[in-house]
Amino acid sequence: MKHLRLTSVSFAISLAILVILSLLFYDRLKQYTTYADAVNHTYQLIAALNKLENYIKDAETSQRGFFLLHDSSMLEPFNRFSKNIQPAVDSIRGLVRDDDTLQKERLLQLRYAVIIRMAYMEKMRQMQYSGDNQQHVLSLLKDSDNAMDSVRTRIRSMEEAEQRALQQKTALKNIYELSLPAYLGVIFVFAIIIFIISFIFIVLEYRRRLLYQRELEMKNTELSAYNQELQQITFVASHDLQEPLRKIRTFTSRLESRHANQLSEEGAQIVKRLSHSAVNMQELIEDIMNYTSLASSDELQNKADLNIILQDVLKDIEPVIQEKKATINMINGLPVIPGYRTQLYVLLRSLLDNSLKFSRDKVRPVITISYEQANETEATDISEPMNDRLFYKITITDNGIGFSQEFADKIFNLFQRLHQPQSSYKGKGIGLAIVKRIMINHNGFVRATARENSGASFHLYFPVK
Repeated sequence: MKHLRLTSVSFAISLAILVILSLLFYDRLKQYTTYADAVNHTYQLIAALNKLENYIKDAETSQRGFFLLHDSSMLEPFNRFSKNIQPAVDSIRGLVRDDDTLQKERLLQLRYAVIIRMAYMEKMRQMQYSGDNQQHVLSLLKDSDNAMDSVRTRIRSMEEAEQRALQQKTALKNIYELSLPAYLGVIFVFAIIIFIISFIFIVLEYRRRLLYQRELEMKNTELSAYNQELQQITFVASHDLQEPLRKIRTFTSRLESRHANQLSEEGAQIVKRLSHSAVNMQELIEDIMNYTSLASSDELQNKADLNIILQDVLKDIEPVIQEKKATINMINGLPVIPGYRTQLYVLLRSLLDNSLKFSRDKVRPVITISYEQANETEATDISEPMNDRLFYKITITDNGIGFSQEFADKIFNLFQRLHQPQSSYKGKGIGLAIVKRIMINHNGFVRATARENSGASFHLYFPVK
């Protein structure tokens, strides 16, 4: 678990670094694109200014040719270029950014200068047709030249501002352009490193799990062989013990029936104790055989309705319930689970027998059976389980003598008894061990909570499949 957590944390940190590098690269790429667009926009504005100047020059050249040659065909280029001047000004206005206050002021001055220049050109054309004197025409040409100089000055002012901005934007674009391959290279190298490290971790984890699996298989094989040997020993021992016990019971029975008059009071008491001990020994051997048989049950697992099984148990222990005047309360119905019906019968009966056996004197037993669902944290006592599994939780609560909570785990051990042999509460210390064994066979868990003289609760957790 610790190794897996360390691997997960390392991978998460590497992924976070890779994401950060990718975001930095994206930011650099975005900045580069922004400055590249700004450089391209500046070139477009400079080109638009040059185009406007050329249109005005071409119109002026055409008009001067008309004045010099008195050829009306020279006015055709003038008219064509004059029509392009205003769209060119509008194009420049569309390219000037709204946040560039100085350029917007220069553009207003340029538009005013262009309007004046165009007014002079139109006035000169009208004078040519009206036949004004040459002196007046020359004066108008001089004013027109001054207006043209004003247009050029405004264009140069805007061009110089754009050239300065172009140098700054180009320098920044080049910086980001040069850094992009470095960032991309770092990301690529880091990604390759993460891939290699992840691959190594995966291979190592796979090998570790494979070795662990093989080790488990070997241990399972050894445990299976050990269980078979233990079952054989238990079977032989129990059968070998059964025969002398049967003889002891037979001979003690004959002594009691045929020679009772010949025995003294002490002898009769000894024979009675011997017979009682033989009966207890035989019952204990049977319980041990039942316990060992749970480890190698041939019963097939099927859907088992716990409600039906519980009714069968209650029917079989009805005489004890009536004798104790006990009350059995069902809070809600029990679920249908996959399991071994015979074992589940033994499970419920063992718990109910336990509650009835350890009831308090002069207190009628009250046993409550309830059902709900629980999560893996509650069932397994694991604070951080790997899988958030659900469990059927069945609780059997009584109002008996209970026990100290410090013995909550020990009571499920084999031959573990909380009361002395001479106590009025008789038990062999194997009933709750059988309960735990059956829960293990069903991949479940059993927990106990109690207080002395305040009853006990047994919680059964069956996995939801």
